[in-house]
Amino acid sequence: MSIQCSEKNNTCLLQFRNNSDIENKIIPFFKEYSIKGVKALDFNDWCKVAELVKNKEHLTIDGLNKITEIANGINLNRKW
Repeated sequence: MSIQCSEKNNTCLLQFRNNSDIENKIIPFFKEYSIKGVKALDFNDWCKVAELVKNKEHLTIDGLNKITEIANGINLNRKW
């Protein structure tokens, strides 16, 4: 994990370099300090993708299709 902060922009960039950080740090953090609004739905979808990767389903055509389907429904593409 690396952290780069900019006082000029008042921002920090966190970069995680492995899947275990996603599973053990990012997901538990945002489950404890929940995201509000439509971004919570995006986070839930992102967790589904992380689970597919964890189970190595991304290595199959079916798994890639599931990830693509989830990805096509997040952010501005979300349908209500």
